[in-house]
Amino acid sequence: MKKEVIKFYVSYLNDYLTVNRMAEDYGITEEECMYLIDMGKKYHEDSIPKIVKLSTVQEIKQAVNEGKTVYDGNEAYTVIKDKKDQWLIKCSINGYCIGLHGMEGTPSENRLNGTDFYYINQ
Repeated sequence: MKKEVIKFYVSYLNDYLTVNRMAEDYGITEEECMYLIDMGKKYHEDSIPKIVKLSTVQEIKQAVNEGKTVYDGNEAYTVIKDKKDQWLIKCSINGYCIGLHGMEGTPSENRLNGTDFYYINQ
């Protein structure tokens, strides 16, 4: 049912200039048409993955601990916690790693070694 309502919404976006004309074509009232369009929009937006930005060491570590794949800049760079409990940014192209942040216990411990951390919320 959701797929059909999404198709109805997308059809409205692509094929119609007015709700009135779409309602006429489907043999329904404008109110019913608007209701279906609104529901289709909601279902469509809910089905699109959302990018969640992360800006602190704590947010990044929490996301990784929750099983989310956290990226830095693009999907070639992921944040991992290795077997020695080190937090690293790993490049999937060459396998190289860099620490996620400055050394703990120093003024740099909250300084990230990347700039655009995010995960994709499906």
